[in-house]
Amino acid sequence: SAMMVNPSSDDVYVGTKEGQVYKISGSNNVTGVGDNFVTPTEYKLAQNYPNPFNPSTTIEFVVPQAGMYSLKVYNTLGQEVANLVENELAAGLHKVTFDASRFASGMYIYKLSGNNVNVSKKMILMK
Repeated sequence: SAMMVNPSSDDVYVGTKEGQVYKISGSNNVTGVGDNFVTPTEYKLAQNYPNPFNPSTTIEFVVPQAGMYSLKVYNTLGQEVANLVENELAAGLHKVTFDASRFASGMYIYKLSGNNVNVSKKMILMK
């Protein structure tokens, strides 16, 4: 979608419509430019890792625009058991660690909600 040449170093920067940015150096090596330059275009709630887990797991999610978001964990009865995030977040990738050492083994549901998003996934705590 866009291209720029740095005349002092002969580096070429190319941006795609998906929000990715690539750098082609004067030596013709193609490398990705750091994630700080990539603007997400859609919401994403990744599967927790590891899954199954004991006693903690990491949950990653992407928000394309700044706003108020929450990430909550529920048991299979629909009762909220943990509130991992509930505040203003910047656009980009976010990681949260969930410590379930005080919970019983079983299936849990984590849900991301906020600016135009309401998505959930399952995870399994196995002690």
